[in-house]
Amino acid sequence: MDKWKERLVEMLMVRNELYKADKGQLWEYHYPEVAAELSEILLAQEKLKIKLSQDYIDFLLCANGWKCFYQLVDLFGTKDFEAKNMSLAKMLLNTELEYDESLNDIKEYLFPIAVSRTDKDLFVMVLTEGSEYGQIIWLAGGEIERFLSFSDFFEAMIEYNKEELEDILDENMD
Repeated sequence: MDKWKERLVEMLMVRNELYKADKGQLWEYHYPEVAAELSEILLAQEKLKIKLSQDYIDFLLCANGWKCFYQLVDLFGTKDFEAKNMSLAKMLLNTELEYDESLNDIKEYLFPIAVSRTDKDLFVMVLTEGSEYGQIIWLAGGEIERFLSFSDFFEAMIEYNKEELEDILDENMD
């Protein structure tokens, strides 16, 4: 749990620096949601007949989602699993599956965990037992990147936010 608190603090610090540097208010900036209760997570899994990775569950126990945690991408919490964003995510997933046949073998095991509000970026967790279980796949007109775990995904998003900060700071220098 402490590891997740450290990651969240690191992301908050980067996002805060982005907010200060983003003079044109290119992005929205939000805090992570209040932690989920274990009972909420278990109820969501039971209702949806899924088994989330322990890594993602540990995150949800510290932050039950995060709006605009990377650009305009919303990271889902338990309240989002049956909300409007999930409908958008499922629609994007169906579109992705039409064009990327490599995912057909696991399509029934792909569970959206994050989606862009304005673009076609979609992040799904693989929920099938086996070597791919818990992996996160970034889709946007095809597979962009694959992360071995939710932790790897979150750490990569911290790095992407840092890159975004560097880009904005470079633009401000011009």
